[in-house]
Amino acid sequence: MLLGSYLRTVAVDRDRKVVTITSRVAWFHFQVRTIRFDQIAAITYGYDDLADTGTEGLLDSSHNRWDQFVVGLWLADGSELTLFNICGDGEFRNESGLPDWAFWHLRFFNLSGSQEDDSRRLVDALCELIGVKVVRPQTL
Repeated sequence: MLLGSYLRTVAVDRDRKVVTITSRVAWFHFQVRTIRFDQIAAITYGYDDLADTGTEGLLDSSHNRWDQFVVGLWLADGSELTLFNICGDGEFRNESGLPDWAFWHLRFFNLSGSQEDDSRRLVDALCELIGVKVVRPQTL
C-alpha cells in the first residue's frame, strides 16, 4: 500500500548550473528545490553498518553487514542536505575469536549487493558534473 508513496528525483543541469531536487510524499504533496552550483561546497559521502550485532560475545561480533551509503550536498552556508540513503546487504565480517572457516555456511551464501560500487559511481559523477570534492557527512 505504501509502495511508491515517497519518491525523490535529483537532476543536475550542467548548462544552467543547478541541481533540482523533486520530492513527492503520499502521492500528492510535491516539493521542488533548486540549488545553484555556487551554493554547493562539496558532495558528502558516508558509510554506516546498520547490522544489529546484539550483545558483545564470541559469535555476536561475526555477522553479515547491512550497509548504508549516504550521499548528499554540503552547502556553502554550512548546512547539509541528504540526497540518497542507499541500503542493502553487505559482506560477511568476522570479528569473533573463531577462524573464518567456522563460518563457511555464511560466507558460501553471502549475497552482498552492489550498493557500494553504485553509490561511489553516483558520487564520482556528481563531483565531475558540479566541480566539487567529496567530504564525509557531519550527520551520519
